[in-house]
Amino acid sequence: MKQLHMSVFKHLRQVFSEWADWTHPETTRTPKTGASNLRNLIEFPYRLNEDEHVTKAQFDALTDEQAFELCFKGVLEG
Repeated sequence: MKQLHMSVFKHLRQVFSEWADWTHPETTRTPKTGASNLRNLIEFPYRLNEDEHVTKAQFDALTDEQAFELCFKGVLEG
């Protein structure tokens, strides 16, 4: 089951990366004129530690396995 989840995660990983970037408190990104305000997204819930928001660069620097474990800690082999 974990292998299936990992395969899906690899296809969607870029979405998680962009989510982390758009919702980071210090992002400098602004929506294009006429686009919906992506700053109103739900805050990226995953943290490397309790006090620090994950940046896009930090998330992108993780291996697929590390990023998967960060986002889906409860998914086990089975």
